[in-house]
Amino acid sequence: MKKFFTPTLVVIMTMLFGMVSSCGNNDNSNTNSSKTDKPPSLPLAKGYVANEAGGSVSVIDLQDSLKTTSIDFSNSAGTMFMAHNVQVAPNGKSVWVAAAGMDSSKTNYLIVIDPNSGTIKEHVLLG
Repeated sequence: MKKFFTPTLVVIMTMLFGMVSSCGNNDNSNTNSSKTDKPPSLPLAKGYVANEAGGSVSVIDLQDSLKTTSIDFSNSAGTMFMAHNVQVAPNGKSVWVAAAGMDSSKTNYLIVIDPNSGTIKEHVLLG
């Protein structure tokens, strides 16, 4: 599992930073700006990284690259769920995570997170 976890984390982080670096000022107007102008600041952004073996998702502030919080996927019975395939909704109002039970039931869920509160909104049981 460790051999899979490290490359997966590297790929996810590379993709996140690639997306952030492609964001920028797309203003194509012909304004005169000097080379001393400050670069535009990035909008406040969060990155979500699945901690598969840890049963959680880390939320990272992309302005300073610091982990701000971790969202635990274990339920009230103590069952842990392996988080993977984190996707942010196109409108930014929810974060979707596929999660597989780490117990013998092998139950699979789609977990919906509210990005504003950092809490789980919904567990959708998958077939």
